[in-house]
Amino acid sequence: MKVDTRIVKFTLGILSFSIVLAAIIMVSTQRREVAPPVGYPGMLHQPPHTGKALIMVRAEESLPLVGVKYVGEQERGVDNDQTAEAPMIEPYRTFITIQRYQINNNGKGVDSISNVKLQIKFPGQVDADGKIKTQDVELPGNGEYWPIGNGQVQEIDRTFELPYKYIENDGFKFEVHMLPKGNSIDPCKFEVVTLSQFNRAYICRTDVEWQRKKRIAEDKLDEESFYVRVFTDRLDSGTTKKDIPTNAIAIR
Repeated sequence: MKVDTRIVKFTLGILSFSIVLAAIIMVSTQRREVAPPVGYPGMLHQPPHTGKALIMVRAEESLPLVGVKYVGEQERGVDNDQTAEAPMIEPYRTFITIQRYQINNNGKGVDSISNVKLQIKFPGQVDADGKIKTQDVELPGNGEYWPIGNGQVQEIDRTFELPYKYIENDGFKFEVHMLPKGNSIDPCKFEVVTLSQFNRAYICRTDVEWQRKKRIAEDKLDEESFYVRVFTDRLDSGTTKKDIPTNAIAIR
């Protein structure tokens, strides 16, 4: 008996197509089952810590900040071998310079004036439990404010020296809070790491994109920022002898 080869080929084709289709459906189902959730409103996202950039998580009542390291000086390689002993680091001097405050737009009108000040939280005295407290410094000081208009910059250029006793694991933490009258803004928190290896500078600014997502009009966007530099007296970290300040304010 002769077999119609066309019918056989057609049947095999349908069978092959069914097997491939079943495999695709199975893989697709498995991928959907193991796929991570996309997210949900209010979920906090924290990027991997690199020691170079920091994104502030917003509070509902306050204007959010985005702190960005904007100047990177010569960086040295970091040994990722966790079994190796950490190299001994000679004590060094640490300086924090608050460079300037800038307002592109305060959201209150072209000719409006903002009255602003900064509150800085440095590491402070060690308590009985061995924990480092914070000590607060305000600029310009004495409860005063700087009057700044839109598109203006307030030069500050105030340098503080942090004692080596507050350096932990070759780094430290500090916080700077912009305090404009009549407005609430989140503090910008800095975690400085591998301090002895390179100097660094930061800009901390209000998050304009977040404001746009809140449908705030362009002329009402609050665009404020301040600039900070952190450096040591180590000549092998990029500092020159001329960079070492003689008028730094000592933090006790």
